[in-house]
Amino acid sequence: MKGMELSRKFYNEVLKSKFDELNIPYACGLFGYGSECYGYDDNISQDHDFSAMPVILLSHENYVKYKEKFNEIINNLDKTFMGYKLLDETVWGKNRRGVLDISEYVFSFLGSESGPNSDIEYRNIPQYLLSSFTNGEVFYDTDGSLTKLREKVKFYPRDIRFNMMATRCMQINSSYVNYERMVKRHENVAAYEALSIFIQNSIEMYFLIHKRYAPYYKWHHKMLLEIDKKAYDLINSLVDNSLSTNDKINTMDKISSDIIDKLEEEDVVIRIADFIGYYGDVIQSRIKDESIKSLGCWRD
Repeated sequence: MKGMELSRKFYNEVLKSKFDELNIPYACGLFGYGSECYGYDDNISQDHDFSAMPVILLSHENYVKYKEKFNEIINNLDKTFMGYKLLDETVWGKNRRGVLDISEYVFSFLGSESGPNSDIEYRNIPQYLLSSFTNGEVFYDTDGSLTKLREKVKFYPRDIRFNMMATRCMQINSSYVNYERMVKRHENVAAYEALSIFIQNSIEMYFLIHKRYAPYYKWHHKMLLEIDKKAYDLINSLVDNSLSTNDKINTMDKISSDIIDKLEEEDVVIRIADFIGYYGDVIQSRIKDESIKSLGCWRD
């Protein structure tokens, strides 16, 4: 049983009719933290914080007034549903499921109750939190306010996207150069770190190209398969221990070249060089908002 299906069934078959009797506005779904919110959960995922309970959000005012009414309904239910606990919280999973204050819940992801009010404010929110806030599924939303907020922050504004692309051009290039140098110097740990930085920034660049937020790092590569099979295969080959250093450098060249091609397809750049570092300043120069342009293409 996948967590999304489990929570959806629990809400539709048990909670919905009981909550409807209260006639109090709320939103409910399964989104946020956890592999089940991405549909990536498996038997291993169920060793902690896995339960039938969805996220149930009340406005701050209604949370203060009515949270006990909602919790009373939940507390009077059987403690399991389809063989799974209704709520299973560890120290790592507090305040992720059950009846919650929507103001506090949204703030924990976006750093405010209303989300970014200007383009540059997106730079203050870690990308994996934006991914977590917009993932999963909303089962019910009385007034649509949660749905509207999720739609508002669905993806980065143009200039923020360009700035992050420019930054990744520079990071991909520098980690590529440093990997080659560290191998020559027999600095193996530094070489692995450079390769890791190259992989992370390349994956994040592919997400930016396809206008998707990159999730928490452990799901980077898995989600990449959904959006770009060629990129997935190229990245995967970099961790093949049977490949020589020259083979890996050649693969890094292929990844850089593929990224440049896709940036051109997205009308972000015109390909006139094979050197990916060249395009950092080019993309940054296309930013219209001066406050974002002033960030440069080395800061992230």
